[in-house]
Amino acid sequence: MKNNKAFTLLESTIILLITTIILGITVSISGINKIFRKFQENIFLLNQDLKQTLRIAMESGEFVLNNTTSTICGSGLVISRENKKYFKVLYATSSTSTVVNCLDISSTSPEVFNFAIYTPSFYISQNDNYITTLNTEDTRDLSFVDNIKIATSSAYIDFNTTSVIFTAPYGEPIIYYSTSNSSYKIDLENNFYIILIKNNETATITISKAGKISSE
Repeated sequence: MKNNKAFTLLESTIILLITTIILGITVSISGINKIFRKFQENIFLLNQDLKQTLRIAMESGEFVLNNTTSTICGSGLVISRENKKYFKVLYATSSTSTVVNCLDISSTSPEVFNFAIYTPSFYISQNDNYITTLNTEDTRDLSFVDNIKIATSSAYIDFNTTSVIFTAPYGEPIIYYSTSNSSYKIDLENNFYIILIKNNETATITISKAGKISSE
């Protein structure tokens, strides 16, 4: 009797079905991994930009823009929860023959750092130049983040926009946030947290009262 080694129609259908399922699972996992990598990239860039602005504040110094010499008294980020974007800002004041006292400004007039509602005079571009107009390419996109939260050691805070500014020359943070009604300064007792959420994944960036930045 002759053996029929060819697949029957039923066997071929089953193999095709199994192959389709495996390919579907593979494509799905690949898509999930791509989204997760983009989420991790968002976290990494936010963390790096925070550290960069901290470094700029601690180095402080002067710069010349449009033939005007200015002294850096603070730098940081402004984060929009609704738009899921952020950009880097610089607080500087015009230098004169009198030395600018940044510590005095931050202690007696902290409201000048409230970029949660006020428009800054200077921005930091993605190629680290100081500019007076924010360009689209100088805004970081957090579109792979489902939600952004901020919190202190004692409570979560509902916000629309938050500004985290490190003051010169010690890098201590001054933090404001806005809601639909008003804006508020956060009086740090210990730590401040920026929490990024994607599905079941949560990443937290911690900023201490002394200006130390860490992430987990």
